[in-house]
Amino acid sequence: MVFDRVSWYQQSWFNMTVVIGSLAILLLCVLLWPVNFFLRRHYGKRLELSRGESRLRLLTRIGAVLNLAFAIAFALLFTSALKNIGMMTPRLDPKIHLIQVVGILGALATVAAILNAWRSRSNSSIWFWGKLGNWLVAAAFLGFTWFAVHFNLLNMNLHY
Repeated sequence: MVFDRVSWYQQSWFNMTVVIGSLAILLLCVLLWPVNFFLRRHYGKRLELSRGESRLRLLTRIGAVLNLAFAIAFALLFTSALKNIGMMTPRLDPKIHLIQVVGILGALATVAAILNAWRSRSNSSIWFWGKLGNWLVAAAFLGFTWFAVHFNLLNMNLHY
């Protein structure tokens, strides 16, 4: 048996940092979404966004929910498969494909997250921390999408 060194982007410490960091930021994005709504409502402060910016913001939040659902569904599937390896049969393929479709939709929302961050940089009504948060969310989308693509979680070919 020969052990070869792997490159830095294949090492477990790097991949775990990317996936856990990305999921933490996406979870904060989803959890703080209603909190921000109620805080703005309480203080009577409206978001001054154009129609396009509002749509991108909504698509980013929906994409974060989709990415979290994708990660949770795959984690639950593989946790149950570790307990009962016999369940990994072609009968499970439709469920795996459904999870992958959710993941692909979440990956497509990466474009909306990047555009949302890009457009927020020139909006004077968004304060500095909001702009920084948008860029962190965009980086989390990129990191999670890279992880899903790199580890073939979005590959629609199932080989057992």
